[in-house]
Amino acid sequence: MMFWKKQPERNAEILLKRQVPILFEDEMRSWFGGYPKVPEGTSWPRNSKGVPLQFIAQVACEDFPAALWNGLGPRSGSLLLFANVFDLDRISEKEEVQVVLVETAGPEMEPPEDCPFARHAMLIGPLGGQNIEHPGISKLWRKWPIDLINHEYMDTHDPAEKLYPFQRSAEEIYGAPVSDRWITAKDFGLEQPLTWRGALYVIESILHKVGTPEKFKRDFVGMKLAVIDDPPEPDQTGFNKEFERRRNANPDFNGGDWSAWGAARVALNEKMKAERRRGWLARARPALEANIALQKQLYAEETQKLDAKRELLDEAEIQRKEFHLKHRADSAKEMEQNLGYIDDLLATYQGADGEERLSAEFKDLGEAHLMRGNHMIQRLADLKLSLLDRDLDSPLSEEDWGQIKRIWEESAGLIWQKHSYKLVQKVEHKFDVQRFIEPAIREDLLDLYTGDNVADAPLGRALIADIETRVRSLGRGARHQIGGQLIPIQSELSQETSRVLLFQISTDLSLGWQWGDMGNLYVTMSKTDLKSARFQNVEAWLEFH
Repeated sequence: MMFWKKQPERNAEILLKRQVPILFEDEMRSWFGGYPKVPEGTSWPRNSKGVPLQFIAQVACEDFPAALWNGLGPRSGSLLLFANVFDLDRISEKEEVQVVLVETAGPEMEPPEDCPFARHAMLIGPLGGQNIEHPGISKLWRKWPIDLINHEYMDTHDPAEKLYPFQRSAEEIYGAPVSDRWITAKDFGLEQPLTWRGALYVIESILHKVGTPEKFKRDFVGMKLAVIDDPPEPDQTGFNKEFERRRNANPDFNGGDWSAWGAARVALNEKMKAERRRGWLARARPALEANIALQKQLYAEETQKLDAKRELLDEAEIQRKEFHLKHRADSAKEMEQNLGYIDDLLATYQGADGEERLSAEFKDLGEAHLMRGNHMIQRLADLKLSLLDRDLDSPLSEEDWGQIKRIWEESAGLIWQKHSYKLVQKVEHKFDVQRFIEPAIREDLLDLYTGDNVADAPLGRALIADIETRVRSLGRGARHQIGGQLIPIQSELSQETSRVLLFQISTDLSLGWQWGDMGNLYVTMSKTDLKSARFQNVEAWLEFH
C-alpha cells in the first residue's frame, strides 16, 4: 500500500494594522472598536446567560488573500468579533466569544441598552473598570480603521515542522518612526485636559473613587488617613497579648460555627478598645521605649545566629538576612528619633485634661475635613450634571480649568493622622487628583486623535506627530492577526494542522484593551467548520505574562 504525502500549499497570514495616521477621507472597510455595520434586523450577540457581548472588530473578507486558510473560508461580506470582556476568567466557555459572518454591511448597530459601558473596563488605574456612560462617545472602544497586510508562505502540512510567524518590527510595518514610550501628560508638557470631555473624565474618576459621603468617611477613617473617634493604640504588642489571653479563657471561642467565632472576636476587640480609650497618651513613651529595646534585642540575636551559620549559607541567603537586619536596625533608629516627638506631644497636651483635649482636636479636625470632602463631592456632582449639556469636544481654557481645580484644592485642611512610630501627627491633607488627571489627559488625546475632526482639534502638528510615534508601538512583540501561526505567550508553538487561527487580538493600550497581564485573545476553529461557515463552533482562550 502506498501513502501519498500531501503536497505543500500556499497559505497566508494577515496583520491587522491600525492606521497611523488615520485616513479619514478613505472609505473604512475594516476597523477595531466603535460599532458594527450590519444588515437591519441583525441581533446583537449575547452569551448563554443573555448578557450582551462587546464588539471588538469588523474585517472585510473581500480583502482576504486567496491563500488564507489554504483557500477556505469566506471571501465576501465581513467577519465580526465579539467578546465578553467583563468576565475574562470565563472567556474560553462557549458563547463568551462569538464570530459572526454578515454578507453585506448596513447601518451602524448600537449596542443594546443593557450593554455596560466597556470603554475603560480593561484599563488598569483610576479610569479602569468604570461602568460610566459618557455622552457623545461609544459605549465600547474608540473606532480605529485598520489596514490588512498580507504575508503568503508555503504550508508543508508537516506537524513536525513548526511554522514560526512572520515577524516584522513596528518600524517595518509602518515605515515610520516608533517610540516605545506610552502617552503621558508629563512627556507632552500638559498639566490639564484639552477639552471639556477630558475634564469630565477627571471629575468622574474622582467621584468614582470617593463615592458617596458615607464611603468617603469609611475610606478616610478605615485606611487610617485620619484619627476621628478612635484614639491610636501605642502598645499594639501588649494589646495583642492581652487579646490572646482573654480569647483562650473565653468559652465562646471554643467550638461553635465560624460566624459565632467571628462575632465573639469582634465583640472582644471592641470591648478592649473601649477599655483602653483612656490612658493611651501616657502609654505612648513607655510603649515606644519597649519596642526599641525589643528591636535591639532581636537585632543582636539574629546577628549572632547569622554569624554562626554564615559559612553554611549561600550569598543570596546572606544578602537577604543582612537586608532584614538593616531594616530592623533602621526601624530602631527611627523609633529613637521619634522619642523627642513624643516628648513634645506630651508637653503640649500635659495635665489631667491633656489627653481629652487632644482627643477633642482629633474629632474637630477630622469632622471638619469630612465636611469639606462632602462639599467637594456635591460640587463635583453638580458640575458633572452641568457639563452634560455642553459641547464636550470644545477646548478647555486655563481659566475654566483653574475654577475646576479650586473645588478639590479648597477641600485641603489639617487632620490628625496615625503614624507607626510617632503615634499621631498633624498634617495638611490634600486630595490627590494627579493620578486622575494623568489618565484623563491620555484618553483626551486619544479621543481627539481618533476623532474625524482631528484637523480642527487643539493638538497641532508637532503634538500629532509625537502621538503617532507612540501609537505605532506594538508593545512586547504583540500584534493583531488573522490566519497563519498564532504567537503563543505561555504555550509552545502549536503543531495542530486541523484548526485555523481566525483572530489573534493582542493587548493594545491605544484602544483600551488589556487581556490579562499584557496578553492575547486567540480564536480558532476547525477547518471542517470553516469550510461550512459554522462560526458558532469557534474556540477561544487567553494567554498572558
